[in-house]
Amino acid sequence: EPKTSINLYPNPTHGSFYLQGLQGKTLSLRVYDASGQEVLYQESISEGEAIQLNEQPSGLYMLQLLERGEVLFRKKIVKH
Repeated sequence: EPKTSINLYPNPTHGSFYLQGLQGKTLSLRVYDASGQEVLYQESISEGEAIQLNEQPSGLYMLQLLERGEVLFRKKIVKH
């Protein structure tokens, strides 16, 4: 997995979070819950755009950022 300097904040979150360090790339985003079920998909995400988990229950989630179908970044997210 390539090294990236992408940051996700705030983490833990109360519902929405942001990505920083995308370097002008337009990436797709997937979020999975603790059971591996996809709960969010966005075809394109850009830096500073709010990503909403408001509809999801509190818990642990896994975020993936993909560039042309390849996983570029993975991060665990805690939602309170």
